[in-house]
Amino acid sequence: MLRRSPRRPESPNKKSCVTVMDLAIRCANLKTDAPLIVEFLAKNHTADSTAQRFEWLYLHGPAGPARVWICQEPGSFAPGGIAAAFPRWVCASGRRQVGWVLGDFCLLPRYRSLGPAVKLQKACLAGLYSHTNPIIYDFPSASMAAIYERLGIKAHQRVVRLAKLVRVDSRAQRWIRPPRLARALSSVVNRGLAIQNHVPKIPPRDDSATSLHAGACEYEFTHLAKHVGATLGICLERSAEYLNWRYRQHPYRRYEIVTSRQHGLLAAYGVVSQKGPHLHLVDFFGGQGAIRRLLQGIVAIAMERKLETVTVGVLAAHPWTKIFLNAGFRQREESPAVTLCPAGRAMPPPDHDNGWFLTEGDRES
Repeated sequence: MLRRSPRRPESPNKKSCVTVMDLAIRCANLKTDAPLIVEFLAKNHTADSTAQRFEWLYLHGPAGPARVWICQEPGSFAPGGIAAAFPRWVCASGRRQVGWVLGDFCLLPRYRSLGPAVKLQKACLAGLYSHTNPIIYDFPSASMAAIYERLGIKAHQRVVRLAKLVRVDSRAQRWIRPPRLARALSSVVNRGLAIQNHVPKIPPRDDSATSLHAGACEYEFTHLAKHVGATLGICLERSAEYLNWRYRQHPYRRYEIVTSRQHGLLAAYGVVSQKGPHLHLVDFFGGQGAIRRLLQGIVAIAMERKLETVTVGVLAAHPWTKIFLNAGFRQREESPAVTLCPAGRAMPPPDHDNGWFLTEGDRES
């Protein structure tokens, strides 16, 4: 009797055999591809990915809609990866032009290697430079920084997190076992920190004041953006429209705006977000002297609420970093930032640290 030769076993995962050359990358249609993008990001990138976030971040930004690139296998409609770019109005040496912040970069686990990631990010950058010559920046993770390195782009900038201690309650509880002793020690240290951080009352003749800003941002914020932005090299245009969209209309995060005024006029402001016992200063803007007064007011708010720390993320080489260090902030961890300038333009080159002003709030969302 003739016997059939056994069938050759198939590869358990054919998709793992797909090469980088097989992957196709296309520009997304934000109307028809919206459900696909939202679902993919929710499953593989962030649980915050919802239809509401997509509407706010991808469609209704003041500088226009986002651009998205989708990585797919040939013949498949399911995405293997997504890269996005979000437009921002940028003030560059006093001139207004378009800029892009990159974000929501994500690949399926089987594609999370340098090959597919480099191909997708290369397509994203090529797409942005194909029609205009914009300013581009990104706050990459360590793995994303490796992708930029493969593309020949170095992360010249460093974002440093600075923190100022206001209270030590939770630290004392972690370090000292007997609760009664922990409370006694934290009480002594907290009194010392309160004396150190004490903000003297403003004399009646001084017309400066720091307070929480209620309601929407009005034209005075746009006026400040034009006045100060022209002196900062390259920074986002922080108009009233942008601030309202970015912080007042955010779909799932709550922000507060603290203003510093002198003679009734807006001189500086900070955007803070409270999370647990920490107050995060995610954005700040204004003249240097007003920033110092603003910082005092923000620390006073943290003390009043009995919070433990005030933190901020700033470019390590920017001159304003010294304002925080002189105010008692201490350096914590660092992370990379990538900044790209248009070629052939009369403005600071990509590795000119002091030519850029970026804050944590300048991220994509």
